Amino acid sequence: MGDDLPLEWGAGKSINLGNDILKQLTIGAVGYAQWQATDNQINVKPNTAIGMAALNKLENVSAHVYSAGPSITALTKFGLFTLRYYEEFGAHATPSGRQLTFTATIAGNPFGK
Repeated sequence: MGDDLPLEWGAGKSINLGNDILKQLTIGAVGYAQWQATDNQINVKPNTAIGMAALNKLENVSAHVYSAGPSITALTKFGLFTLRYYEEFGAHATPSGRQLTFTATIAGNPFGK
């Protein structure tokens, strides 16, 4: 409804393993904060006083949410694999929940020779 301003962060410790398959492991913490930077823009014209009051309340509320959680990244001879878990907290005027993200970046060119 309004424009958001996000801030993502991460901190970790890398451990070089010197293994042919599992080369490096990074363990740490990740998180984000998101703030609503502009007012809500609702294109509805209520025809009652209660509707106008509700619309004014919704247009003047700003949402925000924060999140933090653990992260692990493995650098292997096959690619880079990351698992992150985010637990949201401090939410205002927005839903909050949990998020589990897995990312894989495969090494090499599978379509080439």
